[in-house]
Amino acid sequence: MPVPCAPQVTLADDEQSRLESLVRAHSTPQALSFRCQLILRAAAPDCPSNLQVAKELNCDRHTVGRWRSRYRVHGFSGLQDAPRPGRPRRFSPAQRLDVMSMATRKPATYHCPATRWSLDDLVPALLQRYPWPMSRSSVWRILEEADLKPHRSVYWLNSHDPDFEAKAHDICSLYLNALRFFEQGRVVLCSDEKTGMQILERTYPTQPLAPGKPEKREYEYIRHGTRALIASFVVATGQVVWNLGQTRTSTDFATHLSHVVQQLPDRHRYDWVVDNLNTH
Repeated sequence: MPVPCAPQVTLADDEQSRLESLVRAHSTPQALSFRCQLILRAAAPDCPSNLQVAKELNCDRHTVGRWRSRYRVHGFSGLQDAPRPGRPRRFSPAQRLDVMSMATRKPATYHCPATRWSLDDLVPALLQRYPWPMSRSSVWRILEEADLKPHRSVYWLNSHDPDFEAKAHDICSLYLNALRFFEQGRVVLCSDEKTGMQILERTYPTQPLAPGKPEKREYEYIRHGTRALIASFVVATGQVVWNLGQTRTSTDFATHLSHVVQQLPDRHRYDWVVDNLNTH
């Protein structure tokens, strides 16, 4: 069965320049860039068929035919995505902004006794403040699209040290220059402690998994005391030097320093970054 000839696509000079610039631009969406390439190839002097263009651009010939026809009928606007089906948004951008604005403020601002927002608290608070009703699922979708999670919080520590910025700059400089310092015989280390590590023994052996059954681990255990880990990280090489003991006193930390110096005997200077623990 003969294949019908593809309709001719003719481009004016300004149209061709526009399509070529969109193909070259890094900010052009990939879908639009592909459609521009397709039309440019279809308008080539050799008048390629849909099948030829499809093979060169690695797509289906029906795709080539569809975009060729849309461009002939609608011009450049035919290369844009058509309006999607479905119900339009019920809430305006201003209303959505009101939801996000309330979610980013403390509940007490709106006379809500909760310490942080939940959907169950946010929905009635919105209804009291604004005349338009909004369902729980609509509020959730708005917050989800904006990546807002008012029910979650994390801790952070605000320094009251007036010299904090200068000290932070010095420490960051040490880390950035650690490799160069190491080549000059100077080593940058950071130390920390992990205390209260329990030594546990299960009262009965763990039973291996079996088809249809997970591994079984005895929940009762025997305690054999605790241990404290003191470790130092060599920034330039990634080496970790550690000491494990029952306590973390000043004596333990001094012992750890001696251990590190023994492991790095050829260094003439040691820059140690530590926290404000009373043992050092």
